Formats: sequence, structure tokens, C-alpha cells
Amino acid sequence: IDPSTEQLNRARERLRALLGDREGTLFAYLSEPNITRPHVVVSCAPHPANIYIAKKAMKCGISYCDLGGSHDVAAIQKCYANLANSALVSGCGASPGISNILAAHLAREYKCDRLEVYCGGLPHPRPDPHENPLLYKCTWSPEGLAHEYAGKALVIRGGKQESRCRKVQALSKIVPFELRNGDQIERFESAWTSNNSFHSAEYLRELGVNWLDYRTLRYEGHWAALDKLVSRKEPDYEKRLVALFRGRSELVFDRDRDSDRMMLMVRGQRGARCAEAHEYRFDVFKDAITKFSAMELMTSWGIAIVAHHMASGRGQPTGFATPEMFVDAGWFISELNRRLTLYNMH
Repeated sequence: IDPSTEQLNRARERLRALLGDREGTLFAYLSEPNITRPHVVVSCAPHPANIYIAKKAMKCGISYCDLGGSHDVAAIQKCYANLANSALVSGCGASPGISNILAAHLAREYKCDRLEVYCGGLPHPRPDPHENPLLYKCTWSPEGLAHEYAGKALVIRGGKQESRCRKVQALSKIVPFELRNGDQIERFESAWTSNNSFHSAEYLRELGVNWLDYRTLRYEGHWAALDKLVSRKEPDYEKRLVALFRGRSELVFDRDRDSDRMMLMVRGQRGARCAEAHEYRFDVFKDAITKFSAMELMTSWGIAIVAHHMASGRGQPTGFATPEMFVDAGWFISELNRRLTLYNMH
């Protein structure tokens, strides 16, 4: 379902070219559909639209999942879910989504009480700063990106007995980040962003996590360059970010010409003196055959595996949940590895 006829037709033709004889039947609704047949509704729409789509799915008694990313939208959805018998699952993409499922797995199976999550979707290779001062390409919704930069991030701080979730301003603390590949070191910068939901953070706290940091990765200099273009002190900061991301041609991701890279790291530590440590690390690049971007691949894998979990009868919640609360993490990791093996992207 998409309100843009042009975008819908483009997607349909692309899928037909990729699927060939396996195409089956593609249903394209140009107006509001009568949702009666699916086992689960999968929404990759912008945040505000997810309120309406979730409400429609709940009214029809059909389970629903989306990519999440907005605290306010998730709170409204939870109210809908409390009045329905079907499942409503928010935050099922790459991060939130894959990252939270892996983080909860580390907390449950390995008793990790300190978690760090780093995620970044970046153009690859690194752009020339003279041509692209922000060192960035928009591979997803500008509205979603602006919301992450302007909102409140959630962290967990405190000891075992008094740990609690706290809200901190996104981008309020930018720190260097190094990625080591053998003898090579890649340098990035990281900052708090408002991706994660309060429900996910609270669930991790209940699992015994007393220290949680979620950070977005960018090339060094990205946020300093952004501050020169849009001041964080302005009251309409989020709207101005959207206008900026939509208005600069160098930030537009061209599927045929550009490439991207998706990095995701989930680190867990047990004990204050690092008695035990575990790490999941993914480095995915645009696929040359399908031309799916790395952002598309990782995001779609997260929500498709969760939707499969729900629709196949493996398990789903009653009412509202985030995926780490009910998904079989071992099965999820095996499904993720199937896709990574297919694309040779370990």
C-alpha cells in the first residue's frame, strides 16, 4: 500500500524484474484497502502514518508490526493494543529491531548487565567533504532521521538495585568511535539519538541491565558540519532538518550510482570489571545484483523475520510489545545468518 502511484508502480516493476517466475500475485492498492486476508500487516511507513495503520489493523483483528522509532507513536499504539486481542509490535527494523533482540539475548543468556549498541547507515566509500560537507546520504525517511536527531534518547544508568531509564537530549554528547579490522583502524563519531523506545529500555532494565547506551555512527565531522547549517537552539529545529535533508541534492541516494554501508554492533559485558564480554557485529554493503541498499537489506531482514515469527505461529504477543520481548532469539539469529550467508556479508 502506498499513497504515491508513481512509487507504487516503480516498486511493482522492480519486484517483478527480481522475482521472475516466482512473482506470484502482487496486489497494489492505490486507496484504502479492505484488510481481511493477511496473517500480519507489515508497515514501513513514516511515524505519523503508523498510528492510523495500526488502528486499522487492530479494528480488523489482524496482527501488526512496524519499524518504530517514535516514543510518542508507540505510546498511542499501546493504547490501541490494550483494547484489541491481536498483536501490535513496534520497533522491528535494524535498530530498533535486530539490535534490541540481540541486546536482550545477551542480557538473558549471558547475564550481561552493561550493553552498548552502535548503528550507522553511511555512504560508501566516504564522500569528498568538498562535494558533500555532511558526509552523508539519505537512504531512508528524512522525517525519521530528523526525529532521531531532535528527540530524546534513552539510556540506563545506576547500580543493580537502583538502575533506571533516563532521557537525554539527542546529539548532546558526541564521542569518537574506532572500528578495528585487523591492523586497520576506521575512525567515526557517535552520538545519542532517539531511536529506541521506552518499552525496550525498560524491558532491558527488568532483565538486569544497569547500563545501556545506544549511539548512532557517522563519519567524523558530520555533526559539526550540520551545526553550521542548522542551529540546535532553534525552536523549529526538526522541521529545518527535514527541509535540509530534502533540499540538498548531494544528500539524495541514487540507487544506480551510489553505494552504502550498514554497521551494527551490540556489545555486552557482565560484571563491573568485565568478567565476561560478548559482541555481535555486522558490516553490510549494498547488493550489486538486486541493488538493494545496505539500509534496505538490514531493515527489511529485521521486520521480515519478526513478521515470519508472528505469522507462522512460532509466537506473538497479546497486545502491544517490542520484538525482543517475545521473539525466539536463537531462531532469529539463525534466520539472520541465512540471509547474511546468501549475501556473503558476515
